[in-house]
Amino acid sequence: MNKYYFFFGEGSKVNQYICAILINLAVLAYGAAVGWMSPMTLLLQSDQSPAGAPLSDTVVSWMASVSYMVCIPATLLFAGVEERLGRKAALLGMSSCMAVVLSQTTGNLVMYVVGDYLSYRGCLWFCLALPAVHIVLFLMMPESPSYLVKNGELEEAARVVAWLRCSREDSALVKAEIDKLQKEQDNDKESSKFAMKAIWSDNILRRAFYIALAVTLAREVCGANPVLNFAAYIFELADSGLVLSPNQQAMMLGAVQVAGSALASSVVEKAGRKPLLFTSSLISGASMCVLASWFVLRARGVPAPGWLPVSALCLCIFCDAAGLQPISMVVMNEIFSFKYRSSVSAVTMGLASSTDFVQLLTFKPLANSIGIEYCFYFFGAVCLVNSVYVIFKLPETKQRSLEEIYEKLKTKKERESEKVKAVEA
Repeated sequence: MNKYYFFFGEGSKVNQYICAILINLAVLAYGAAVGWMSPMTLLLQSDQSPAGAPLSDTVVSWMASVSYMVCIPATLLFAGVEERLGRKAALLGMSSCMAVVLSQTTGNLVMYVVGDYLSYRGCLWFCLALPAVHIVLFLMMPESPSYLVKNGELEEAARVVAWLRCSREDSALVKAEIDKLQKEQDNDKESSKFAMKAIWSDNILRRAFYIALAVTLAREVCGANPVLNFAAYIFELADSGLVLSPNQQAMMLGAVQVAGSALASSVVEKAGRKPLLFTSSLISGASMCVLASWFVLRARGVPAPGWLPVSALCLCIFCDAAGLQPISMVVMNEIFSFKYRSSVSAVTMGLASSTDFVQLLTFKPLANSIGIEYCFYFFGAVCLVNSVYVIFKLPETKQRSLEEIYEKLKTKKERESEKVKAVEA
């Protein structure tokens, strides 16, 4: 039997790291595309616009939002591609159309920095190069073992697992993992590919879906997306008198976001989902309301600290990256079994993309017409309402089985009915 660890030690995780880096390169490309709007908005609406004339708020808003309109059908397509063609083909498609967002923090920061130094066309070539490199490199990666097992290609699946684990094809570890994958596939054969009908007909699953949808939409409507897309514009509008330029303040925002994402990887597993989501929602809401109040005070001629806008936005983005973003994804995975996750993810991400599209299309025109403070008050209210929702509706999911979680979702009447049936039986 072949061995797949070469000069690395048997059991090394080096090949898993290679896969993880290549997968996240596509996410980095998406983050760069999102971050591109922040430094380029000021240029495109200036007298030196590469378009030949300053672009209107409407045109810039469409440029920022149109990618999310494409995301709506793309999320449903991705779910189908994942099942039919495998995870590798699906990830290649993700790199090509930039439809799926897992984490774009590093990409945002990279583009904030690059956008301050490269020309308009240089930034475009940089954004194009990232997914192109990902496609070329990821074509060399093997298909996922779960997909190969599903198609009955057990020998190839064993080779892939051996490569990922830096082991031998005939090792006990590889055989145990293939057996586990086969059992998972057998358990899911009875489930449909799109299980929303089954979810909708079951009271408990329907409540779980409402929770997944609520935390997903709260994550998207917390204000982070408009802030990240129009960071430089917001800081220019604030005109707080700081030495840093609007683009440099946006870099600080990107750095804080990356720090929050880095912290999330350790905090999410140590802290309970419910207290972390509640705290991040509460702080995000409070910081948005403070920022809105700063704009109100400035409009009325009342002196306010110049450092407050960048501090409030950094706090909000940090909480979003460390709490709202990762926890909402973790909760959705923990309250549904494997056979429902793809369908739930497709629906919630489709609706989330719709809200992102509307936000980015209307944010700049509304900020200029009614005042940016009202936009931030709205985002703050959404976060504060979500913190209340988390207290009363979200069950703790950390280290809980599905049975334990679903028991918490039952109403008092349903529990009493089950007790009566148990006694009668």
